[in-house]
Formats: sequence, structure tokens, C-alpha cells
Amino acid sequence: MAVLLLLKDEHNNTVIILRGGVFLKAVIMAGGEGSRLRPITCTMPKPMVPLLNKPVIDYCVELLKRHGIEDISVTLHYLPNAIKDHLGDGKDKNVQISYSLEESPLGTAGSVKMALGDCRDSVLVISGDAITDIDLSKAIARHKSVGAAATIILKQVALPLEYGVAIMDDQGHITRFLEKPQLSEVFSDLANTGIYILEPEVINLIPDGVQYDFSKDLFPKLFEKGITVHGYVAEGYWCDIGDIRQYMQAQRDMLDGKCTFETIAHRNDGVFIEPKAGISPNTIINGPCYISSNAEIGENTCIGAYSVICSGVKISRDCSIKRSILMDGARLRNNIELRGAVVCQNAHISEGSSIFENAVIGNKTYVGHNCTISPGVLIWPQKQVEDGVRCEENIVWGQSKQLQFTDCGINGYSDGNLSPEAVVRLSSAYGKMLGPLSGAAVATEA
Repeated sequence: MAVLLLLKDEHNNTVIILRGGVFLKAVIMAGGEGSRLRPITCTMPKPMVPLLNKPVIDYCVELLKRHGIEDISVTLHYLPNAIKDHLGDGKDKNVQISYSLEESPLGTAGSVKMALGDCRDSVLVISGDAITDIDLSKAIARHKSVGAAATIILKQVALPLEYGVAIMDDQGHITRFLEKPQLSEVFSDLANTGIYILEPEVINLIPDGVQYDFSKDLFPKLFEKGITVHGYVAEGYWCDIGDIRQYMQAQRDMLDGKCTFETIAHRNDGVFIEPKAGISPNTIINGPCYISSNAEIGENTCIGAYSVICSGVKISRDCSIKRSILMDGARLRNNIELRGAVVCQNAHISEGSSIFENAVIGNKTYVGHNCTISPGVLIWPQKQVEDGVRCEENIVWGQSKQLQFTDCGINGYSDGNLSPEAVVRLSSAYGKMLGPLSGAAVATEA
């Protein structure tokens, strides 16, 4: 018989250790496309979306490790190599990670069954695109102590329309469950977190190689068979990163201290600053906010509360950034105004432009001089917004505009739309067009 030992770590979290039995294995579900997070997820899988400069899935792995679960399998489908290349075999995090790749979608339960095969051990299943500090060890201890075949970890929420909802009896058994109810169908405030503790007999009820879902297929099957499904109402923080607003809210909650998380940043008066961040002396910083390593922030710039500046971001002078998120490699020129916006990796915002609430600028998109991006506008990756445009509608389709002639020739940035390679190609084209006796000039402005 297994013996459960409950200990406390340095963060006062309960850590469960099984003696004389089998350590739990974990499966992280990380195959989803994250369609409601586009255009952020156009170029990265949802578990790789950064929260405070670190992918969501990293927090998941760290949570499992914190509770003594080191044998981890990750289910993959959408852009799988991004996750595999990032996590590797798990040695950097002192865990062991294996992968299961779905060639076609198998549903939540089907993907887990594929990852486990013929299951012989207890398994903890967790979503790789949610941020939480729920005490997993307490949930596991409850699951074991009541002898449950299946436990769903639940969390009280104000409006559970995007989740499954459950009702429990006095013994903690789930008596009714409904996935994503309509407002008129909501009968409980207990939401399904997508974290399950399952025994082998439950896993082995999932058919092989077919699309099969936990909420829609497996749990109703357990009810039909009279197999008890236990509910565990968890304390702590939990947020499913479902859409742009939730994505931004989760980071605000983390900055407010509502969620326990691991970081390399030093915190002072609510301002998190990672090592090797480059900040000009006259920069104004109002916490809570997060500034990452290798970020560069220029003179007379204001970083307002609830802003997140990821690694490699370059911000020139006289910018004002409030409640906004700048992902890796984003580039802001002089006199930029951001208000509650998201700027994705390697996007480029030219001088004098303004971007407002819940707007998202996609990966490698170029926004010209003196542009205004209205609230809620989504611009897909690798688009180009011409100078002076007021953009009030999403930009999803179409090719980027080409470099345009002006009275002064062609203008651009060497680290933006006019790279050295582009200059070489333009010079070659000019040379052929103008002939050997003509001249052209290339100039730079410091």
C-alpha cells in the first residue's frame, strides 16, 4: 500500500511524496491552436505565448516539479516543433519530458490516451495553456484518500460560460456536469479547470486512435457506468488564457501578486527587472510592471503600470507605454504611444504612431509613421501599414505594401523595412535602370 507524505517547501506549498507506491505521471495537453488568441497564435502555439517573458507551458512544468511530479508527457499537434525545441528533454528544469504528436486532432482525452498507451499508473492531466498555482498535492491527497477513480479539479468563477460546470453532493461526488453552458443553463459557479487525476481503469476506457473528449465523451461514459467522479474545489489562482483580454488580465493578476510564480527578475516596489535590462537614467517607471533582460529603453520614456517589456525589445526616446505588452524583439521608434495594446515579436512601430486598447500588432508587422491603430483592431503577421493611416478595421489578408518613392527617394530603417539586404537589391536595380554614367546616394541618419 502506498503511503502519502505531505511536506511543505520553501514557498509553503504542500508537496506530496508517495512511499511504497508509484509516483504520479503527468500529461500536459499542448496541442491546441488557440484560435481565439489570433493573431498572437498565428506564429506560435498557445502554450508558447509569453506571460511575463516566459511561455505559459514553463509555468506548468514548474508547478508540476514543485509538487514532486517529474515524469511528464506533452501532447502536441499545432506547431509542435516550437514546444519541442523550447522544452527539449526537460533536463534544464530537472524533469523528464517525452512527446506525443497527433497527426490529426484526437480531442483532449484521445490525445492523452495516445500519450499514455496502456496505462498502469495514476495520471495527472493538466492544460498547457492556463496559468495556475493550485496546490496539486492537496488535490492528489484527497483523490487518494477517498479512493476516487477520477477527480476533476474545480474552481469557483463568477461567470463560467467558457468552461464546463459541475454540481457536487455532500460527499464531493459530481452529480451533474455540462460543458460550456448557455447563460440560461448555468446551474453552478464551479468551473472545470481542465486538471484531472485519473486512475488506469479510467484511462483505459478511452478508445485508441479516435477523437474523444474528456467533458463530452469520457465523463458522461463514467456516469453511465456508475463510476464515481470526485470533485475537488481548489483554492489559489487559475486563469485559462482563452482570448486577448484574458491574456492581458492574467499578466496584470501576476503583477498584482494574485498568482505565485517563479521568476529571475528582481522586484522593487512592484517593478520586476531582469538582469541585463538596459534602462536610461531618466526613464520613468511606474509599477507594477515587468522589464526583461536585454530590453533597451531610451530617454524620456514612460513605462506605465501593468506594462510588460519582453527580452530584446528596443524602445527609442519620448515614448509612453501604459498597460501594454511588447513581445520579444519588438521595436518602437521615437514618440510612440501605446495604451493597453499587444505588440508581437519583431513587430516595428515607426515614429509618431499610437496604438490603443486591445489592439494587437502581429509578428513582423511594420506600422508606418504617424499611424493610429484604433481600439480592438487586430493586424495579422507580416503586414505593412502605410504612413499616416488611421486603421479602424482588422488587417488579415493581402500582401504587404512595397517600399514607396517619395520626393527624397526611398526612406526606411536598417533594422526594419529597409534592411541592408534590401538596400543591396535596390542598389542593383537602380544601377541597371540608371546606367553606368549616373549616380545615386545612400545616406544614414544617426
